[in-house]
Amino acid sequence: MSKHSRLRWVLGAAALLTACTIRFKSDTSSTDDAFLQRMLVAEDARGTGPEGITPLLEGAKSSDTLLRRVAERGLARLKWAPTPPPPAPPPGANRAARPPARRPPTGPCARLITPAQSADLRVSLAAADSLATCEDDGSTFVRLATSNNDNVRAAAITALGRAAKYAYDTIYVAALASRGYQVVLAAAGALAGSPNKAMAVPALLTALDRLTAERRENSRDERVAIVARLTELGAPANAPRLAPYVTDYDSTVAQKAAALLTTWSGTTVTAHPMPLPIRSEPLAKIFRTRGMQLRITMAKSSGGGVIVVNLFNDEAPATIARVARLARAHYYDGLSFHRYVAGFVIQGGSPGANEVVGDVQFMRDELLGHPHTRGTVGISTRGHDTGDAQ
Repeated sequence: MSKHSRLRWVLGAAALLTACTIRFKSDTSSTDDAFLQRMLVAEDARGTGPEGITPLLEGAKSSDTLLRRVAERGLARLKWAPTPPPPAPPPGANRAARPPARRPPTGPCARLITPAQSADLRVSLAAADSLATCEDDGSTFVRLATSNNDNVRAAAITALGRAAKYAYDTIYVAALASRGYQVVLAAAGALAGSPNKAMAVPALLTALDRLTAERRENSRDERVAIVARLTELGAPANAPRLAPYVTDYDSTVAQKAAALLTTWSGTTVTAHPMPLPIRSEPLAKIFRTRGMQLRITMAKSSGGGVIVVNLFNDEAPATIARVARLARAHYYDGLSFHRYVAGFVIQGGSPGANEVVGDVQFMRDELLGHPHTRGTVGISTRGHDTGDAQ
């Protein structure tokens, strides 16, 4: 968990639900038109839209034949799209950017390689957590820094930056092109203070442009981290690339960009953020509803069972509207409780099984008069008005 995150998802007596599947009952037809629309949009955008390829991955697991067929077609098309190679170092780049020759992992952390590659989510997440405290010569982290598991990859990059500093900057730069937000965040952090500015700065700017084009508010942490690296490594010559961000849809990013441009130019630059439109929700209808409940059906592999949650409709209509809409769209189907802290919290609702990846837009805080005691449920946040459906 990031030290900067303030996460709240409390659900009592659930210590065994670390890797569970959440399902909700809904009144959707066998072929949900809204879900079909999401998949077709994701296919048409080649996975670069606001939801990436998440709808296609969800559709591939659907029991509806039509939805599976559309999802499989879309995923097949995405496989045909070439993956852009990592940016090559410019001529004359710092020789320190060349990583040492890779060698077979021999350090004490090598035992984590096999569990980190496990298909069992519980095992791979436990291995990723262990990388945060494991110390060796870096050979294990190099091996796992290109893992197909984004959580493992992010943890390995963070550990590699701790163990080898800037010897593997090429790995961090390549990781900036990842679709996994946690990987981008780890790479931006590992590049802090890098001497390889000629290689790092173009990749940072490209990553910032790519994430911004997705127009997902929950990419804030990653984009702020990138701007922080540009503050250290960038130069006034990069100002034209950063100038559009003073009108960014995220006020935090806009303010950070304006502050950096002020430093570079010596002239005060003011942020003028242009927020994304707020999604229309049936708040009045939900506010008037009584006896509304959320039904969570656990996977048999996690022990099975059903959790029924009573909802405070007149106190948190916006929160309930978000969760209900996503549940009916099957957003939560097949997801996990990826985080468990004994006596404190279990947390779930992330397509990426981590604290970083969530719904596209943040929701406003709705503070209730009910304490988060054993058996209560709430929305996780990473600051004021930053809930995203976890």
